Amino acid sequence: TPFSRGQHILELGGNPQGPMFRPNFNVMQGPGVDRVCDLNEGIPAQDGEFDGVFGSYVIEHIRTAKIKGFIAELHRIIKPGAFAFMVTSNLYAMAQKLAAKDPATWDEDDICMVYAGKPDEPGNYHHTGFSPEYAVKLFQGAGFSEVQIFEHPNCQTDMIIQARK
Repeated sequence: TPFSRGQHILELGGNPQGPMFRPNFNVMQGPGVDRVCDLNEGIPAQDGEFDGVFGSYVIEHIRTAKIKGFIAELHRIIKPGAFAFMVTSNLYAMAQKLAAKDPATWDEDDICMVYAGKPDEPGNYHHTGFSPEYAVKLFQGAGFSEVQIFEHPNCQTDMIIQARK
């Protein structure tokens, strides 16, 4: 991440091992969650309150109709020059992977890759998908500059969005 020790970073979304940064805001209670809130409806924070914002596999769970507002909220809550750093699925890479595979051999894991929502995770579905180009367009549209997309080092169907305010 582009963050340094001592910075005031907000983490959005849950992490089974607990948050990397504090405070942590999530849509449901869990280990290390400091505040439960509906991220589709805004982020309860002051303008420019944070030195950065981090989210790992949270942005794809925001409803499509709310995604522009969510990204605008990321921009609003961080200081000038600060970064938003989002780890997310790359829907384009997922579609390419599925298209290269015989549809007769698709299984639950293939479909879950795109939509999430395993049986032990009720309601945990992807609502928005991103290609690298679409992510850049959305973040630039919200006022971010220096939007960079990186392939996730451990998963070719995931990506990292790094955007500077």
